[in-house]
Amino acid sequence: MMPYFLRLACLCLAAWFLVHLVCGLAAAVLTPLWLRVASRRKAAVAARILLAVRLAPLVCSLAAVYLFCVPSYLWLEPQGKTESLGLEGVLAAGLGLALIAEWLYRVTQSTMQSSRFSRRCHGVAREEQLDGEAAAVLVLDQKSPCLALVGIVRPRIVVSRGVLTALSADELSAALAHERAHRDSRDNLKRLALFSAPGLLPFVRSFRRLEREWAKLTEWAADDAAAAGDAFRPVTLAGALVRFARLGAAATVPSAATSMLSCHNDLAERVDRLLHPRSPGSVSSPLLHARAIGVAIAVAILFALPASLPAVHRILEHLMD
Repeated sequence: MMPYFLRLACLCLAAWFLVHLVCGLAAAVLTPLWLRVASRRKAAVAARILLAVRLAPLVCSLAAVYLFCVPSYLWLEPQGKTESLGLEGVLAAGLGLALIAEWLYRVTQSTMQSSRFSRRCHGVAREEQLDGEAAAVLVLDQKSPCLALVGIVRPRIVVSRGVLTALSADELSAALAHERAHRDSRDNLKRLALFSAPGLLPFVRSFRRLEREWAKLTEWAADDAAAAGDAFRPVTLAGALVRFARLGAAATVPSAATSMLSCHNDLAERVDRLLHPRSPGSVSSPLLHARAIGVAIAVAILFALPASLPAVHRILEHLMD
């Protein structure tokens, strides 16, 4: 037999895991559809769509626990009643606990890696005010190529002396604008959230394709932002990418950091986009529809919440003996 609140904790873990699994399977099955939708949008909009899809199972499962599971149990479960979890409930609760532990481990590990790298950069780099930059950047006294946005809460641009020497003034300006676009979009924080989010099962990396596409689209969105406003800017940024790639292998940065060229396999596609821009489809209608549907669902949940609690409690009782 389990105490009242211990039973509640186990039921919350079990419910969280089951809802997360169902929502995750739905997201995985619909990934090709979302990728097709994203392919017809601007890169920045497409990246937001894929980020929302990837984090939807986590958000929906947490909302289900706190809006339905906990209130229904506290309202309808007698405190003097002694029960234990059935085999299905124990298994689901154990998987939920393992999944949450893995999630917290990933967040902690990525945050610590980013913090250590930032401290190391601050320790060996010098702050310099470059022409055209509002904020000082950290300059590493090394020839190996490094141009990255490091840090999660207060990200800073880090650049090596070799990059400053190799790029022309216009190319360097375009490259720094690319990193500023990542900073303005808070892409490092998004990377932490996305790459640390739980998979379908503990210790199983899910949604790899979705995560790769999101990472690619964020680079495209930063390219678009850096190249905007000048007809020659895309050519300049493309030249900066090629010149940066010719400097050799870039320095390794933490997972919650963005680098100018994180993968050489994307170089040809990024350069081609810059030199041959394509006009994306309309972005307003589908997004407006999605937002309207989301608001309608949220309002419906709030109105249906009191009436749904007894049904939720009956579902929870199936996880108990």
